[in-house]
Amino acid sequence: MSALQMDTWEQLNNTKLDEEFIRNHRFIQDDSYHATEWLDEKSGLIIEEFEARDKFFAKPVHVAHIYVKCQVVDEDTEKHLLENPITFHIEFSPEEFENEKRTEFGCSLRLLRSKLYHFFRDGHFYDQFIQDDKSFTITKNVRIYNTMDEKLSSNLDDIQLCFLKMETGDTIYCEYVV
Repeated sequence: MSALQMDTWEQLNNTKLDEEFIRNHRFIQDDSYHATEWLDEKSGLIIEEFEARDKFFAKPVHVAHIYVKCQVVDEDTEKHLLENPITFHIEFSPEEFENEKRTEFGCSLRLLRSKLYHFFRDGHFYDQFIQDDKSFTITKNVRIYNTMDEKLSSNLDDIQLCFLKMETGDTIYCEYVV
């Protein structure tokens, strides 16, 4: 990790999780931190101009893979229903975040929450814990906590993981609320 990345890491990880701060962060809002492409009409070639070196190295690195310890929790009592949490190793491919506004920052919390929802919904635990008359939704029943044990609400779902105190290889926590 470069000294510039270390400064960024400290800035993002040593402050309280603040939605407004993240949404207005200079790496997201300031185009000078990102490469630009334009069509040279004379030659017909697409030209890419890269950001300055110090700005390139200051940016956080996208999350390539992450471990998630998942527990099933009773909605009323908050009691853990599994003796041992399930651990998933989740990898993110470039195709999964190619539609993000800033693709170099990787995937959003929404993608992670959706993957975790489907792992549970499509697995054998769902039938074991969910009755037919009870709804189970991505936003209401899948709680995700970052590496600092801060709950990541669904209003943060469009924010990319590297801005939510997560790095490649980290282990985070998830609760399936039933």
